[in-house]
Amino acid sequence: MPQRMVTVWFPDWPAAAAGFPGDVPAAVMSANRVVARTAAAATEGVVVGQRRRQTQRRCPHITLIEHDADRDAREFEPLVRAVAEISPRLDVVEPGWISLRALGPSRYFGGDAALADRLADRLAEVGGAETTSLIPGVGIADGRFASSIAARLAVRRGRPV
Repeated sequence: MPQRMVTVWFPDWPAAAAGFPGDVPAAVMSANRVVARTAAAATEGVVVGQRRRQTQRRCPHITLIEHDADRDAREFEPLVRAVAEISPRLDVVEPGWISLRALGPSRYFGGDAALADRLADRLAEVGGAETTSLIPGVGIADGRFASSIAARLAVRRGRPV
């Protein structure tokens, strides 16, 4: 039986960790391919996996920087600490993606929806949404895979939970 899991996911975290606001066209590159981009770059047609030249052709005024995994982890640390205040047993899958068991925290906060709302509010307090102009997705489901899909759907639909 799969365990009930919570996933907190920040889309395009490397671009947010680099300090780009969402209204500036920017992208993070690794091996001449886009690994993350801002909302403004996405509006211009920049997609993850796109080559450097295609990116510059679609958006000539884009700012491109190289991927720095250490910077991503360093900037993600305050958000990890905020989630650890709610549930100390968590797993940082990669910078921008946290997974944790829902059973204990869900009972403590009064259910899955209350837990998800509490996580979204706490991350907004820490500055995750304001500083990066990103809305984290929070998904709760049976198993890590299903909860990660739920978190991505929350982001796609424009709702934090």
